[in-house]
Amino acid sequence: MKKIKTLIILLLLFGYSFISATQHYEISSNSSPTTKNYKNWSQIGEGGVFYVTQQGTLNLGSNVNFSTNSATQNGGAICNNGTTITWDDGYYYNNSAQNAGALLNYPNGIMNIGQNSRFENNHATGEGGCGGAIANAGTLNLKKDGTLVYN
Repeated sequence: MKKIKTLIILLLLFGYSFISATQHYEISSNSSPTTKNYKNWSQIGEGGVFYVTQQGTLNLGSNVNFSTNSATQNGGAICNNGTTITWDDGYYYNNSAQNAGALLNYPNGIMNIGQNSRFENNHATGEGGCGGAIANAGTLNLKKDGTLVYN
């Protein structure tokens, strides 16, 4: 995570006013990032913004936004490979991947999706791709008042 933070700081120092990257965060320990907006991230492989390994946990807190992120394989915003991810009030807009436009949850993974999360216009782009918004093979806990629109 330090490598990516350094890249972003350098971009901001040289006058760039956007948050964008071509490498995702790979989470292999407990993590609670403070960034709330992730836009235009792109990853060759899995997890456009976050790829969480079996050794990591990810707590995104509340009011987190993922828009226009992509992965060439699975999980345009987040790929969970067998651990626990938790958040409230998430907004996932226009993310894409071959499978699971926004979120992929592998077996043994746990996703706790809090109240008022909205998934809008996310796409599985692969031939026979599954999960426009979410593809789940693990445990998915959805609280009330979530919204799925045009996925």
